[in-house]
Amino acid sequence: MIRSSNARRSPVTAAILSLLAVTASACDPAERGSGGEIDPSGISIGGQDSDDSSLGSSGSGATDAGESDAGSTSGVTGSLGEGGTSCGEQVIVADVAVPQIMLVLDKSRSMVSNRWDADGNPGTPTVTRWHSLHAVVDGLVGGLEQSVQFGAVMFPSATLTSTEAATACGVSDSADVEVGLNHGAAILAAMPAAGSMEIHGGTPTTMGLQVAVTSLLDSADGNPQAIVLVTDGAANCTDGTAGDQVFTVYDNDLTPAVARSVTP
Repeated sequence: MIRSSNARRSPVTAAILSLLAVTASACDPAERGSGGEIDPSGISIGGQDSDDSSLGSSGSGATDAGESDAGSTSGVTGSLGEGGTSCGEQVIVADVAVPQIMLVLDKSRSMVSNRWDADGNPGTPTVTRWHSLHAVVDGLVGGLEQSVQFGAVMFPSATLTSTEAATACGVSDSADVEVGLNHGAAILAAMPAAGSMEIHGGTPTTMGLQVAVTSLLDSADGNPQAIVLVTDGAANCTDGTAGDQVFTVYDNDLTPAVARSVTP
């Protein structure tokens, strides 16, 4: 699910826009008047030149002093120095959204029943897929949790204690962790430990996705939303299956469910 809107300003984006503003209004220092500076609050570059020719309330450039560009951009102001060089004030303000990202994580038995050489070094132990997934989630939420609203859904439920067909497809009714800022520790606490071998169940991907969609709809605040689905195998736990078919019949409902989760 992806929605677009404006929200908070990112410091990184502010720095980039500040650089763009400097580039847009650069001129020979000899032509720049006094007062030229960068204002972090508005990412502006102010200056006074000797000509006082102005672009008016908006303008993206001009060929001669006093002649404005008909294709001007709203929100950018400035004045022209000698020779038509723009040394005037440039104001660029950008509101950057804080996205909501729901991690939908495969916690099926196959995540620990298979091991692999994660570092390509035969001298170090192999690790489970769950171990690798845990490390990736740790690095992701730890580095971005202050600027991204993260949440998590595990499928099947983290509470499963066996991989019996009768219970292998259980998924929690709500997200394990709802989306929010600084939720990294909560997400890692909800996940089984990286080295755990008590990972059980089938692969009820569709049900996990549906829980994530419902949670994001309930948490919608006008910011962009997205789902990151991580799985190691074919979706199963199809409605109407029982016994061994729970594990052997592919869930054809997954693709339509993904399509329904995407909105313009």
